[in-house]
Amino acid sequence: MEEISGLVFSRGLSAAEWQQVSRKRQLGKYLKLAPGVYVPAGVFAEAPPWERHRLSVLAVGASGTHILAGISAAALWGMWVYIVDDAPVEYYVTQGRVRPQEVGMRFRGRLPQGHRITGQRATVTSIPRTIIDLARFHGFEACFMAMTWAFRNNRCTPEDIRSALMPPLGVTDLVEQVLREVDSRVESALEAFLLAQARKDGRLRLTPQPSIMDSRGTLRRADFQVERTRYFIEVSSLGKYGITDDEKNIKLRKEKRRTDGLSNAGYLVLNYAAW
Repeated sequence: MEEISGLVFSRGLSAAEWQQVSRKRQLGKYLKLAPGVYVPAGVFAEAPPWERHRLSVLAVGASGTHILAGISAAALWGMWVYIVDDAPVEYYVTQGRVRPQEVGMRFRGRLPQGHRITGQRATVTSIPRTIIDLARFHGFEACFMAMTWAFRNNRCTPEDIRSALMPPLGVTDLVEQVLREVDSRVESALEAFLLAQARKDGRLRLTPQPSIMDSRGTLRRADFQVERTRYFIEVSSLGKYGITDDEKNIKLRKEKRRTDGLSNAGYLVLNYAAW
């Protein structure tokens, strides 16, 4: 029985294996995510939204007739992106005689060969095209977060994105705005989301990763400083402090010392949290 990331693929199953999967599905122990692709119901139910989406994306991509795009391509690339619960799989379809099954949100538009990458299990849009499609279908914040990830991790350049822009896509101005505002100094998806909100309309000017001297004469680095003020912002999110209890305790103590030192030096430290 072929399993990848917890998924079970019906192709290549023996008659006995298929009977076992079919019986478990009838009992509610397996869910069908796409034609010929199943997942244990318990695994899917307990997974967070982004992992459920990733499993659905892998299932749809296995068909060979769908080119994963948008949020779905971003999830497979590992980009910083916000995925809501029950987000549909986003894709283009390959041109051919086989009519693909509609399984989520289909994108339309010209997709040159250079805008797609074929891997072992699926075909996805390239990193520049994924970023452009996030601008098309999800707006400034999604494009900003993904672009920040790409630049911070040296996965593409502004020139790569500009060369992938095509006038018919209708987002040249929006992508150029994001290119002007993006800042790869941010260190997490939540930081990128906060900075995107601030820079979208320019009402709040934030400087990422500023260095300041605290009350003990120790050089500290905060997540953000509100420009030309004594206000600093610390971002907290699930997973920021590590996985084990010891790791979390160490990082929490360090953050408390940093916050106390800045507060004692006369700075006001604000907390921005998402859980």
